[in-house]
Amino acid sequence: MIFDIRLEIFVFILDTTPQAPLNVQYEQISSNLLLSWQPGYDGGRPQHFIIWYRMIQRKKQNWNQIRVLPNNATEFLLFDLQLQQTYEVTIVAENNLGLGMFSQIISIYLNDNQDLSIGYLQYSNETTNLLRPLSPINLHLSHSGSNLHITWNHPNIFQSPVNIVYYVIQWRSIIVFNNQQSQHTIVVQYPIRSYILNDIKQSKYIIQIMSYSDQGTYSIPIESEINIRMYLSFVLIMKINLIGFRI
Repeated sequence: MIFDIRLEIFVFILDTTPQAPLNVQYEQISSNLLLSWQPGYDGGRPQHFIIWYRMIQRKKQNWNQIRVLPNNATEFLLFDLQLQQTYEVTIVAENNLGLGMFSQIISIYLNDNQDLSIGYLQYSNETTNLLRPLSPINLHLSHSGSNLHITWNHPNIFQSPVNIVYYVIQWRSIIVFNNQQSQHTIVVQYPIRSYILNDIKQSKYIIQIMSYSDQGTYSIPIESEINIRMYLSFVLIMKINLIGFRI
């Protein structure tokens, strides 16, 4: 008797950056996109996701980045897109070792025949709400030494249609790396309303802050910028030879 034995071996490498998200799908909802995906291997550490997107015109724009919350979410609504435009979208996972591999870039054309008054979408047998939290207010930037101080105020929580659970700070400087301004994201829990960036360099910093709801939707960002100038203090000692000096 002959037995045909086949084994499947899966190798998981620990302590590495995540693998690319899989099976990225989308659904247009008026001028918004509902994206979904399957997580790739997380590298043996907790991961979260970042959506990169840009509009395709005659000249390709810089990539925009939006943080997905909560960390384990595999669906996300991308707001404030323009109809009758084509967008490129890719998704990347990140753990504490850094960014992983990007998903395959997909091109999406937004039709203009969507019902712009729609307030929900029936998707995967669940109702996805489009209600967004109010934006934070009174963004203020100041710096001392090599620290950048960021403060803001809460919106009127009694007028917000959904609860705020996070604030997301997105910042970038005019320092260019690989022809792309590097953007960084910081998540703070509500009701915190301040943050300090350490070890800043001489540059212009652009800061955006958004509110995130307990349903995963985000507000319109507020933005401010500041030019950082580093001044070096020094003492110049001059020795003047007065020999032969005449008035």
